Amino acid sequence: MGANDKISAAYLTRHAKGELESRIKKARERLAECESCPRQCGVNRLEDERGICRTGLMAEVSSYAPHFGEESPLVGESGSGTIFFSRCNLLCLFCQNYEISHLGEGREVSDAQLAAMMISLQRLI
Repeated sequence: MGANDKISAAYLTRHAKGELESRIKKARERLAECESCPRQCGVNRLEDERGICRTGLMAEVSSYAPHFGEESPLVGESGSGTIFFSRCNLLCLFCQNYEISHLGEGREVSDAQLAAMMISLQRLI
């Protein structure tokens, strides 16, 4: 069994046990008064309100692909699967990803689209 098989087995096992549904429910409930980051702005993301990070109900993704820009033990031969999410609550003055983090370059994706991105990256690596 390879490393990806172990990863697959973990989330598939949780799904089979019904654990993912309860985790999803808890995570969604937390979006009603969002405290997902240290800024704890408390907006209701379920109503698509936007706080400091300017993220609403749906995640925004700039890109996803195998990534080779880290140390070789982290990327191996196939790269590490990386998803670049748009928006960031840090708003650093010298951000290297300004267009993505500050300007929100990217597009909103559904839960199913985000899951498909993750699975496609897992299959590549």
